[in-house]
Amino acid sequence: MATYSTEIAASGRAKCRGCERSIAKGELRLGETLMNPRVDRETTFWYHALCAAYKRPDAITTFLDEGGELPEAERLREIASVGEAHPRVARLHIAHVSPSARATCRACREIIARDDWRVSVVFFEDGYLNPAGYIHAGCVEAYAETTETAMDRMRHFSPDLSESDLAGIAEAVAG
Repeated sequence: MATYSTEIAASGRAKCRGCERSIAKGELRLGETLMNPRVDRETTFWYHALCAAYKRPDAITTFLDEGGELPEAERLREIASVGEAHPRVARLHIAHVSPSARATCRACREIIARDDWRVSVVFFEDGYLNPAGYIHAGCVEAYAETTETAMDRMRHFSPDLSESDLAGIAEAVAG
């Protein structure tokens, strides 16, 4: 059974399990304490609140339902509700251009051509986000059964993309 807590990051050394970026010293972080089968003991996995809403919607909802308080709680709850209604949308991760034509789309089973936009897919398992392949940017709706919050997620988890890159992805997602 998971337990949840929040605290102010003491040092800035911890990395968010959602975006894999450091949680800055003094920043509020959400902890999810789970049994970690890799080390056979309980481990606390830390998240930025927004990353938790995107990647662990059930965790953020449970935390808020149990009386936990977070800034922008209603916005986080709205984002989490999309992930709960469409579980595959929480698997969408980083958008980027395919460097080769070796990956197969998990949605349509077609090869993702070199230089096409693709989105990496991750699964949450045992406290970790594990890579699980790619989908065409144009297959987001078919895979996730919605495009609601998809561009927000890709923008958040792909911070190095320019506005023109994001426009290209949005065009591909829209089909």
